[in-house]
This record gives sequence, C-alpha cells and structure tokens, in this order.
Amino acid sequence: MQRVKIKLILNDGLQMRRNNINNLMVVNAEQGIARLYYDIRLQLVNVLPEDAIFIMINGLLPAMNKKIIELYDAHSKEGILSISVFKENAFG
Repeated sequence: MQRVKIKLILNDGLQMRRNNINNLMVVNAEQGIARLYYDIRLQLVNVLPEDAIFIMINGLLPAMNKKIIELYDAHSKEGILSISVFKENAFG
C-alpha cells in the first residue's frame, strides 16, 4: 500500500485536534477525495455539523471521484501535496 504526504493549509481559523505544528497527514494513495474530506473533518476541532468544508489544490476544487495518487502525481512539490482547507456556513 502506497502512502503519500499531505500538508493542510488551514484557513478561516480552522484548527487540528492533535498538536501537529506542520499540519501534515500521511494517507493511503489509493483512497478517494471523498474519504479525504471525511478524514480532514474528523481532525478539525472547530467545525460544526452545519459547516461545510472545501478543499482546494492549486486553486482548484478536486473532483470527488479522483484518487489521491492522481492529484499527488499532478500537483505535488518536493514529495508533499499541499491542500488548502476552507470552512463555510452552509445554512444561513
């Protein structure tokens, strides 16, 4: 099982549950973006159920059917895929 490094760039005051100064995650390369959304949401402290999170890679929203390895191959720099994470209140 191949694994890849992901660096999360947290916006809108988002914070991770664990004290990870660099906001690095190591994930299965074959998992999909939908699973990555789930994993990120579990790690965020200040996200309410009515809050939506969005991830962007190089300014683009990735398609939910993409695999991490596809995005990693296309957008990684120095062996790390940088992902920006945004929060938006979806109801109101």
